[in-house]
Amino acid sequence: EQGLEAASKNGVDALIIGLETLAQANQNQILEFAAQKRLPAVYAARGFVEAGGLLSYGVFYPNLYYRAASYIDKILKGAKPTDLPVERASKFELVVNAQTARMLGLTVPLTLLATPDGADIAVVEMGTNQPGEVARLRAIVEPNVTVVTSIAEEHLEGLGDLAGVMREELAACEGVATAVVPSFQPDVVAEARRRARHVLAAGLESGDLRAQGWELEADGRGRVIVDGVEVRVPLRGVHNLRNTMLALGVARLVGVPTERAAHGIDAMHVPPMRSNVEQIGGATLVNDAYNANPGSARAALELLEHAGRGRQRVAILGTMLELGPGGPGLHEALARDALASPIEIVAGVGQFAVALDRVADGQSRQRLVTADDVESLWNRLSSRLAPDAVILLKASRGVRLEQLVPKIREWAAGGVRS
Repeated sequence: EQGLEAASKNGVDALIIGLETLAQANQNQILEFAAQKRLPAVYAARGFVEAGGLLSYGVFYPNLYYRAASYIDKILKGAKPTDLPVERASKFELVVNAQTARMLGLTVPLTLLATPDGADIAVVEMGTNQPGEVARLRAIVEPNVTVVTSIAEEHLEGLGDLAGVMREELAACEGVATAVVPSFQPDVVAEARRRARHVLAAGLESGDLRAQGWELEADGRGRVIVDGVEVRVPLRGVHNLRNTMLALGVARLVGVPTERAAHGIDAMHVPPMRSNVEQIGGATLVNDAYNANPGSARAALELLEHAGRGRQRVAILGTMLELGPGGPGLHEALARDALASPIEIVAGVGQFAVALDRVADGQSRQRLVTADDVESLWNRLSSRLAPDAVILLKASRGVRLEQLVPKIREWAAGGVRS
């Protein structure tokens, strides 16, 4: 107890717990202390991890038991104990509690620990919502290549404003050998050149690596041509074609042929609620409700405008979280964009309901449906939907806009419409 109190007073950043009898006898107290103080801790025995600790690294004890049995066998057969060699442990084990790691925000180190010894390339995502997090993660990852997909208003509660987002995310480029950045954002390219030793700007129509041609199909999927190779992209929207150019830039840097990269991109699994398209009867659902910020919301509206052309287009927008004091203004700006688009129905819940009601004029109000909660919104919206409507769901994760999916399926199947 005195040792833990001293550690707390001295502001330690992490704990290393050995196999001492004292530690074993006070396992629960040590685990509770580490959890309360949110301290990463490494233990010598896996029992701590099984009880809720972060990770252990130590001798693989079953192997020692097997070796002990062989020694006993030799002694029973007449060997003198003093003649037997002392063997050092040769097998060790690493055990990680993924749930505890997520609670501590240590997902990047887990990715590195889980990387097989024989891997040539590891792709590690570095996320942030507070200043200084990316610099800390960069120091852990030590990347050879850093990729910045785009800079937009996000996590403004912690990062303040767009300039704060730029400073934080471009910290990933500080001192790295090569940064791959989007050519359509010249300010990002300039900042990356200031920080990284080399920069590759990639894009559809400009940059060091640019597409020889590109096309967005009627359903929102697209293709790019690079090095004479057609690369088909299963993800929807122009923004994902831009991301594809960044991926091809990385492939070029690490020696992956464009043909092989194209095959991998074409075969990729589309993550759930990331512009997923589902045909439900005559209607089409575009489920992009995993997360939202102004940049991704504009991209989703652009996708809906293109993919739903010739049919009734319906944008269902939910609150964009973590935007700080500027949140109301950012919601209003996006509400104006939505109402200025040719999208036939714009529906909003939460902060989007407030923003849409505030900026709508007499003419655009006819296309507007708003409500305080998701259930009420659906009750007001369902009767206005055309049988072949293309419906977009876009909101931050905390809104849980995906709860509308069963209602949309029921409606499309000819069930209850309200």
